[in-house]
Amino acid sequence: MNSPLLLALLCGFCLAAFRPAHAVGDDLNSVIKKLTDHYNVTADKALFGSPIFLQDMDSHDRFEEKEQRLLMQESLDVYNRILSDMLNHTQDQEIKRSIAAVRALMVDLRKSYFHSNGDKLKERLQALWALNTNDLVVQRKAVRELLPVYQRTLQLGRQTVRHGRHARTARPQRR
Repeated sequence: MNSPLLLALLCGFCLAAFRPAHAVGDDLNSVIKKLTDHYNVTADKALFGSPIFLQDMDSHDRFEEKEQRLLMQESLDVYNRILSDMLNHTQDQEIKRSIAAVRALMVDLRKSYFHSNGDKLKERLQALWALNTNDLVVQRKAVRELLPVYQRTLQLGRQTVRHGRHARTARPQRR
């Protein structure tokens, strides 16, 4: 993954999305330009393939607002790790200061706009993904919990449809 282009693109997006255009300072633009120049972001044609983060930015029709917020929160967390890695691997002190400034901005964005239970949700999702679906105990527990899970899912789906979102919901078959 070539992170400098991602850095420049996400910083630009975050600034545009969360602040009025007049609030974007020339200092920040110059810091991002400095990083873009240092990492030779505009010259490398390999960087212009399919985007990593931007593919989810215009996904209003694919994801609900809460899902979009979770994606953005996770994107900011990944950027924090990318910037930390870049900071640890650069020797140029001016570039280190620029990376640190952008990283601080990204951390502030996350703290200011995303203080939800996203971390708890992420931990729960990771635990679900880690379940051994071949394990007989897991399978038996799943069967035991099937009806309440189905009913709660149906209830959430109906609430979503009632609130104006045309989501596909499972229709219970009656016999």
